[in-house]
Amino acid sequence: MLFDPGRVGFYLDWRSQEVAVAAARFQDEVLRSEYVVAARFRGVRGWPLLFRHVLPNALVPTVQAMTLTVAYLAGGIVIVESVFNYPGIGQAFVSAVANRDVPTIQIIALGLALVYLVLNLIGDVVSILLTPRLRTAMS
Repeated sequence: MLFDPGRVGFYLDWRSQEVAVAAARFQDEVLRSEYVVAARFRGVRGWPLLFRHVLPNALVPTVQAMTLTVAYLAGGIVIVESVFNYPGIGQAFVSAVANRDVPTIQIIALGLALVYLVLNLIGDVVSILLTPRLRTAMS
């Protein structure tokens, strides 16, 4: 079988739980912040408080954690493909190292670095769009 979802699913499940715990922690920190307390004193309650004050500021670190998790997954393909003997970029990278094929090593390393860079760029752009202070600074 080329792809066994049971083996990969455990790792994805563990990483998604890590992001969910981080999101809950970030939301808890935002709920204790001064601007949320000030909004409560002004009489903002319930859903408006959540959507107007809590979520825009709690989503930013959550998005960053999600993009880093996906970037780590992209970098971990070498280990996963080597351990489970899947054919792909990771196995090609390992065989290129074993055969001392420097151009192939450089191309694969550059491709993985590019994936990591693009994912971090996407995370930063989404963070700028979600942060109220940075969104108003752009206009």
